[in-house]
Amino acid sequence: MDLRYSESDETFRAELRAWLAATLPELPAEPARDDWPARVVYDTDWQKRLYEAGYAGMSWPKEYGGRDAPPSEQLIFTEAFRTLRVTIQLTARNEHIRTILITSGGAHEGKSTVVMNLGLAFSEVGRRVIVADADLQRPTLHRALGVANQRGLVEALHSEQPLESSMMHVRDNMWLIPRGERVYPHTRGVLSTERTGTLLTEMADHGDLVLCDSSPILLIPDNLFLAGAADAVILVAKAGDTSCRDLARAKDLLVGAGAKVLGVVINEMPPSAVSGYYKRYYDSYVKKAATK
Repeated sequence: MDLRYSESDETFRAELRAWLAATLPELPAEPARDDWPARVVYDTDWQKRLYEAGYAGMSWPKEYGGRDAPPSEQLIFTEAFRTLRVTIQLTARNEHIRTILITSGGAHEGKSTVVMNLGLAFSEVGRRVIVADADLQRPTLHRALGVANQRGLVEALHSEQPLESSMMHVRDNMWLIPRGERVYPHTRGVLSTERTGTLLTEMADHGDLVLCDSSPILLIPDNLFLAGAADAVILVAKAGDTSCRDLARAKDLLVGAGAKVLGVVINEMPPSAVSGYYKRYYDSYVKKAATK
């Protein structure tokens, strides 16, 4: 994890500074430098001493790859989402993209992971991001952010409360619209009405980008209406698990619903499959830059 990109979690940064100072009093503290924790963590000599002192047991923010991954693998994780963010930004220069649905063909393929981390990648560069949990069957974003699944998207969809009342400020430049307390029997039917497109437009008017989590479309096809109403769709596949047949079926359904498919994100790729380039990049560029 590159701590210089963690300004959105000031509590974590403050705790890290305090922990470093208490664990290694001889540490050369430079409080005036905003990248001081990163410079220490990435320094090879200090890394060994920090791990010996219990550094490996610290609770790293989950959205940055988890505490058990070595720094080079955390780099793969974070840079992958920054690369995806840049790709979307370049596409959006020529096309009007303010609302994106993140979906997959089957369950447990990593949709929510992509929504969360892509949202963080945009928020860290100053974009106002709204993440909306449109997985009506199995909402998870509120748990990932540690907040209650209060009245949210469902209530706004049924016009039971203003959209602003459903938005929760969870990070710098990031707001969450949870699914809502419960799903009504006719909620899925509402997705097929003009209200879906109207709600997406309302969300886009409150931020720079809206990222919607989704139910798996091969299992629960109602979100195809949401896909058709969004400006773009990203399809998520799980490495070693999603079949080419299911991926093709999901794409065909999305295209048939009038959705613009930006591309496919392959989730949970083994680090060994992609680490060669990033390991060289980390060793030759990131670590050297952090120790200057």
